[in-house]
This record gives sequence, C-alpha cells and structure tokens, in this order.
Amino acid sequence: MRMVAEERKTGTWELLKTSPLKNYQIVVAKYLAALVLLFFSLIPTLVYYFSIVQLGDTIGNIDSAGFFGAYIGLFLVGALFAAVGLFSSCITSNQIVSFVVAVFLSFLLYGGISALAVLASGDLAVLLTGLGTDFHYEQMGRGVIVSENIYYFLGMILSFWFVHGF
Repeated sequence: MRMVAEERKTGTWELLKTSPLKNYQIVVAKYLAALVLLFFSLIPTLVYYFSIVQLGDTIGNIDSAGFFGAYIGLFLVGALFAAVGLFSSCITSNQIVSFVVAVFLSFLLYGGISALAVLASGDLAVLLTGLGTDFHYEQMGRGVIVSENIYYFLGMILSFWFVHGF
C-alpha cells in the first residue's frame, strides 16, 4: 500500500515524474516488483509439496493437479490484491488510508460479492457468484485451470490498472 502513497508523502514522486520514464512505466515497474516479491514468498512453501510427496503412505500419492492449480490460483489472487493495493496507493497519499481502502476492496472482491449472491436469486445470483474472486480461486484449487478463470484475474488486474488512469 505504500508503493505510490509513500512516494507522494515523502516528495520523491515528483523526482520520479521528472525522470525520463512515463507514469505508467513507473506504476508497472512497481507492480512487477510486487509480483516478484509475491513469487519469491510462495517458493519456500513448495517444501510442503515435496514433503507430502515423500512422506505419504505411498510415495507420490498426491493430487498434483489440485496442488499446482491452487498455487497458480494463489499467485493470481495475490496478483489481483497487489493491483488493488497499487490502485489504493495511487488514489491517496496516506498509506494508512490506502491500506484501509485496499483491505475493504479485497474483502469485497473475495467474499463480499459472493455473500450478496446468497441474497439474490436466479440469474443475478449466478452473475454475482461469477464476479467473486473466491469462486474462480476454488475452481483452480480443484486442479482445473480454465481460461475463464485466467481471463477473470487478468481482466480484474487490468481494470484496476486502468481505473486510476496511470
């Protein structure tokens, strides 16, 4: 949440804007840095996979498709939440406000939309369920990586990029 908000607060955003880089290049670089951090934070958890493979009753008796589908889904959920954090950081110069906005939007995306689907009925309930991040993550966690889920995450990430106009 402090990707851009802290830059504005300390006055270094103006320094970045006077560099030969365009605003969108700076924002994309900050987003890619967040993705690299996310990727490197997920790598150590692969120890669990190899432990389960080797320590299982029958060696190698694990649902690898479900495991790696959940990992890809987890990375995409993290990428979406990083985009939400970057968006909230771009709309305010206070990192606390940015954090609160990002947490609210992330909660709304992950569970709030699906909670509204419980109150609706028919086609509206199906539409609201499909808009929720948890629906797409759970599908990927089953080991089924459908292009619809990938397009959902990419579309949501791009929409948060473009909604603040770089």
